[in-house]
Amino acid sequence: MTASRSFDAIVVGAGPAGSVCAYHLARSGARVALVDREMLPRHKTCGGGVVGRALAHLPIDLEGLCRGESREVELELGDSEIRVRVRSAEPIIRMTLRSELDAALADAARRQGALLREGFRVRGLRRERGWIELAAGVGEGGALRARFAVAADGAAGATARLAGFGPAPAALPALEVTSASARGDGPARFVMGVPGDGYAWEFPKRGGASLGALATRRAGPSGRQALEGALRRASLEAAEGDPRHGFAIPAAPRPGGCVRQGVLVAGDAAGLVDPLILEGISGAAWSGALAARAVAASLARGADAARLYARGLRPLRRELRVARALAHLLYGHPELRRRALGRFGPALCEAMVAVIAGRSTYLELLARAPRTLLRALGSPSPDSSGAPQPAG
Repeated sequence: MTASRSFDAIVVGAGPAGSVCAYHLARSGARVALVDREMLPRHKTCGGGVVGRALAHLPIDLEGLCRGESREVELELGDSEIRVRVRSAEPIIRMTLRSELDAALADAARRQGALLREGFRVRGLRRERGWIELAAGVGEGGALRARFAVAADGAAGATARLAGFGPAPAALPALEVTSASARGDGPARFVMGVPGDGYAWEFPKRGGASLGALATRRAGPSGRQALEGALRRASLEAAEGDPRHGFAIPAAPRPGGCVRQGVLVAGDAAGLVDPLILEGISGAAWSGALAARAVAASLARGADAARLYARGLRPLRRELRVARALAHLLYGHPELRRRALGRFGPALCEAMVAVIAGRSTYLELLARAPRTLLRALGSPSPDSSGAPQPAG
């Protein structure tokens, strides 16, 4: 481990995107610093559910981190009798605490040779003669410089803004409750339509559960109260003393691309969250690995990192476009949602489990969907490029 302040790359943010990126960069032989504003382990507001498609991009085994596994998913439609349960021979969702998951990923990057710098809050960014210098506050480690920087410090992180990227991705309100009094076993449970344009969830874990609710529209002044009310309507009432954390989920990719003069954005900072189920670990880990590959190729043979990264992100961006079209139908048209879940609930849930397990994609889901289901949804169909088209 070097004491130098000069690196090939600096990765900002020790979440899944940043730590996966630093892991692969260090493994490629690059001199890399992984910095985070907090000391690890630190609390991260998140349900902590890791789905199968995320596992393909995580460089660690979750054994020892799992707080339970759900092989059953129960989907309910609020204010109706519609309830669907899907079972799988393999775990559908592995339950973790994000504080433990993030610490383990950062440690994996450190063991590959990355310098882990905690308590480093990025206060300034300067470009000079092919170098990028990141400055921290007084007493936070001074300045570091590198040929490349990867902004993986979240949708509201400072790095992308200081690098000159466009505005942060639009964010949606969510509330998470860590409940020691809730049940710790049974299926993962989702209740749609509470609030009317979102859903509530229950992730059972050893010693309790993660409860939460999110909306798919911007919150008004009473957004927190609406989410609390959604939990009660979904019969997910937590004890008065259970910790509650409000947070925002990026709802769309950051405008203006993902590379700007040697700075790449990844994960939530790039807005790469699944807009249908609002799950971000998969896109974070995937984009972190892609950013590492692009930077490593540029360092090794002078390849165009921006072009490589943009090309690598195309399949992910295509999936997110299709998911966004489906989310619009599912959340924006309650009657279509009720009709589709009432008639095709089991088939839809089985298809969604296949997608989040990594056995299928949204594009394949649409391609295989029965014509009657597409008509019921009023669904767009993919054109030859994979982009969704408006319903006729």
